[in-house]
Amino acid sequence: MRITRLLGDISMHVRSLVRLLLVVCVVASGAAFSKIAFAADLDTQVSIDIPAQQLDSALLELSKQASFQLVLDSRAVTAKSTVAISGRMAIRQALDRLLRDTDLSYRWTGGHTVTIAPRPVLQPASDTQALPVTAPGGSGRAAVLAQLTPERGASGVAAGTKDGKEPQPSDTLEQVVITGEHVRSLEQFTPTGSRLNLSAKDTPATLDVITSDTIQTRGFLSVEEAADSMPGVTSGGSPGDLADFHIRGFSDPQITILHNGIYVGPSDMVNRPQNTFNVESVEILKGPASVLYGQGAIGGAVNVVNRAPTFGPTTVDVAASTGSFGTRLFGIGGSTTLTDDLAIRVDVSRTSTDGYVHNTPADSFDGTVSLLWKPSPTFNLQLSLDVLNDHPSRYWGTPLVPASLTFG
Repeated sequence: MRITRLLGDISMHVRSLVRLLLVVCVVASGAAFSKIAFAADLDTQVSIDIPAQQLDSALLELSKQASFQLVLDSRAVTAKSTVAISGRMAIRQALDRLLRDTDLSYRWTGGHTVTIAPRPVLQPASDTQALPVTAPGGSGRAAVLAQLTPERGASGVAAGTKDGKEPQPSDTLEQVVITGEHVRSLEQFTPTGSRLNLSAKDTPATLDVITSDTIQTRGFLSVEEAADSMPGVTSGGSPGDLADFHIRGFSDPQITILHNGIYVGPSDMVNRPQNTFNVESVEILKGPASVLYGQGAIGGAVNVVNRAPTFGPTTVDVAASTGSFGTRLFGIGGSTTLTDDLAIRVDVSRTSTDGYVHNTPADSFDGTVSLLWKPSPTFNLQLSLDVLNDHPSRYWGTPLVPASLTFG
């Protein structure tokens, strides 16, 4: 009994001693944490002892001794050295000594952080001297691209200058001219997607358009090849249906084929692979299109738009190309104005290939004529004639049959 009571007393004293040690550890940790509190600003006085060494190591050592966070690009301080500094001083004074005779400046960015960066510092437009850049085309108007606003370092010396001197002309930025090509405007109205004169941005449907310039650049010879480059669109065919499109799991007859926005007839009866030289664009409307075009177009619609006549100077287009497997293309076309309100355009093209399988040639001749009558700005009438004569390849794949039927 006495032994049990004695063991209980010892256990109680051990628990009390452990609690006392935990309290001492917490107090010591709090005192240590208070000693490593972050610096308030660049004017904070700290004791510093940094020997002469590489600049990047010296800056890191200063951040440890002065208790602030450091942000820098290691490439900017590579192969740079600095002198030794020691004593009690402000953080900005220590930075001035370390960055002396370098092309670097510093900036207090808040949150106990100092950022080291090359000077001059690029700042948004303010009340400082702007760098005028003449707009392209010689209009004489100037555009402010950026301004040089030197940051203030210690002792009131501008960080963008050396020893307080004004920047020399060599410190200014060279003129940079950025040019770009406008591929497709989302503000453009495409009739295939809407009858309400909505832009592509406002049309509540997926509408993909590939223009003649893109088609010629990518080397597509047929409308089917151009359509296959669109996301979610594939084409196939069979001897009885040479041009068959597939969109979102739907195929003919759920896909309506249009020519210049007009439904001509069932695709397996009237649609043929058309040469792209005669085409202005291929427009694909994905999703239900029966409200616009009827005919059960629940999968989408493919609209092939031919090149149209234009009023103005006479234009002539010529294209010729050759490729592998004896693939050849030649096309010529042009538009001219007959009268003030009448214009005409004619396009003729021929494609041919020897085929990638022996003795499977194919060729296609396509001729289009369009006549545009525009008696007023609000009314126009266009008549079009499309003639196509093709000899498609006879090869549609090699069938696989059981060996027993082949060898008896």
